[in-house]
Amino acid sequence: MPVRSLIMILALALPVWAFGSDVKAPKIAYVDTETALNNSKEYKDCSLALLDIQDEKEEELRKMTSEIDALGDKLKILSDAKRQQEEANYQALIARASRFAEDTDKSLREQRSVDLNRIANKLKAVIEDIGKDGKYTLIIDLKAIVYLDRSEMKDLTDDVVLKLNEAYAKEKERLLKTPNRVK
Repeated sequence: MPVRSLIMILALALPVWAFGSDVKAPKIAYVDTETALNNSKEYKDCSLALLDIQDEKEEELRKMTSEIDALGDKLKILSDAKRQQEEANYQALIARASRFAEDTDKSLREQRSVDLNRIANKLKAVIEDIGKDGKYTLIIDLKAIVYLDRSEMKDLTDDVVLKLNEAYAKEKERLLKTPNRVK
């Protein structure tokens, strides 16, 4: 396309673009997703449940450690013949405790991952709903930005937390009303 034709098209299009009544400024907002997650009641409930499980498992591990310590003390005073018999039990207890600690750690990490993924998906859906309802052009995550002039933008974090917590309360209420055989 010749340069002259391109200039003519731009000259004709510029006034329409610059002064067109249909042209709207983009509506942009941001969400601090980390804050939204941390203020989510579901996230707090899941974290507390995992802490309870962790405490139970730590108590079980303390009992195993006490057994190991007691058997270790017993081994010190046994004769050589009896010590050899009990040494296998001692090593088996140590292996069992080690396996238990590893399995517990893996299980807790997996559960945390499942919980975080579930809540993150809900968080994303809530942000999308708020974006559609508020007719936002763009909603960005505050943590992914190096610099942001917030004076011209709306912070939706509180709105997201509120909607996320409302949805969780409804889900929790529905589960409480559901008979155990159906759950």
